[in-house]
Amino acid sequence: MVTRRVHKRQMLLVEDEDVTQIIEYTLGYCLLKHNIDLHAIVIEANHIHRVDTDAEGIRPEFIRDFHSFLARQLNRHYDEGDSLFSGKPTSIVHNEEAADILNRIVYTMGNPVADGIEREGKNHKGMRMRWPIPDKVIKRPKKFWRPLDKGGVAPDEVALSFTRPPGWDGLSDDELDDLIEKRVLEYEKEKRDARDEDGKAFRCDVTDEKPDPKSFPKSRHILFGLSPLIASMNKEARLKAIRRLKNFRVDHEIARLLRKAGFHNVVFPHGTFLAVRRWDVNVEPAPP
Repeated sequence: MVTRRVHKRQMLLVEDEDVTQIIEYTLGYCLLKHNIDLHAIVIEANHIHRVDTDAEGIRPEFIRDFHSFLARQLNRHYDEGDSLFSGKPTSIVHNEEAADILNRIVYTMGNPVADGIEREGKNHKGMRMRWPIPDKVIKRPKKFWRPLDKGGVAPDEVALSFTRPPGWDGLSDDELDDLIEKRVLEYEKEKRDARDEDGKAFRCDVTDEKPDPKSFPKSRHILFGLSPLIASMNKEARLKAIRRLKNFRVDHEIARLLRKAGFHNVVFPHGTFLAVRRWDVNVEPAPP
């Protein structure tokens, strides 16, 4: 699961016909370019939650392009020139098992309720989509993109496609869809009941007006806290993933120091990305 927040939580992603077209076209273009499988996405006024599968291990390039193209277009849309996104790193949580991916899809789809925007996620006015929604064709925005017939890279239209999440081979598409929807509704009810019990209002109960894109939320901003890298309900799988990450970091640092010392044939651990792109280093094959 990938999360990206707007600088100072400003409401620059608020639902708007032009903003929505920019986001959807850019997302569809980058998914096609980098062959990323998208399972679910929710966009609120100041952050994006996305659940996807990166089979080819090139998510950093997808994130670079998607966020860069999006920021430049929205800066132009709002006549701004500063950073659109937060200076904090993009949050990337790796899900170890199929059940963990499903949990992240549930969290993503239920986020408008958990954040107190809507009482039911289906009423969210922003982008809220998941598999198995049919492909959505989006026309190229009028600004920023250069069309193919003028030497650019942007087709007239792109299809925004969603892919079935991995695992759950014993369930048909309809059965898996029903399971996800059931879990989403249960999650929303849990968050709705908790908010009602605490006496906290939902934004939809107070106003139907869209927030000002240049405004900021009134809720307290948590400056420091844990930013998990791994998600797994299975304790054994979680500990195994933590050990794998620790071993990768040690092996990568050893390989980096050896290359720095002049040993250019050193083999980097599987999962190395930047060194491959920058120096074309040797990398261990993927584990079986």
